Amino acid sequence: MSAARQPQPRPASVVEESRGRMQLRLLDAAPKALLQLDWDGAELARRLTGLRKQTLIRAVGLHKQRNLQIIDCTAGLGRDSFSMAAAGGRVLAYERNPVLLALLQHEQARLRAGRRPPEQLAQLRIIAGDARTALQPSSCDVVYLDPMYPDDRRHALAAMPMQILSAICGADTDAHELLPLALAAATRRVVVKRPRRASPLAGAAPSMTMQGKQARFDIYFTGGRGSP
Repeated sequence: MSAARQPQPRPASVVEESRGRMQLRLLDAAPKALLQLDWDGAELARRLTGLRKQTLIRAVGLHKQRNLQIIDCTAGLGRDSFSMAAAGGRVLAYERNPVLLALLQHEQARLRAGRRPPEQLAQLRIIAGDARTALQPSSCDVVYLDPMYPDDRRHALAAMPMQILSAICGADTDAHELLPLALAAATRRVVVKRPRRASPLAGAAPSMTMQGKQARFDIYFTGGRGSP
């Protein structure tokens, strides 16, 4: 995640290699407290089934037009970035957390070195950086934000990878600073992923909202051909 995180004690952890994969393991925790990205695993494969009907893809506009230039300001586990690239988007994802960045880049390199690299890897760039200083006016079609925040029910009830991510990163307490920068950068729309019952980011009412199974997507049209 690229916005600043809430200072809090971090659990001891180690990054290690296991069977050709890089993983993050929490020390002094349950043996299964492991984080692997696993972009070619069953979970992400299920997400890619019926991709264009998924709420994320519809929210960013890829169900109608491919090759949209998308900036993902909060790469995290990379699953949303990977999904948007699979749907035809040209995705630039920012990640400032060095541990997450290492996992993301290793997973990308691992898949590229395989016998059949996924086609979407050519559509996805992951770079180190804080989107707050990298966003430029009118620099892309869509900006996507999925900040972490306190009292995130998605993460409290989520599977182990999301629990580990929350433990390591904490909350993006200044994610509200990203919204005006995103609105200036996107020529079509800004999409913010939120818990279903959370208030809008920075208290800014969206142009429209799409409800998913576990979250909602607040959409801010910025001009051009941004309507759904």
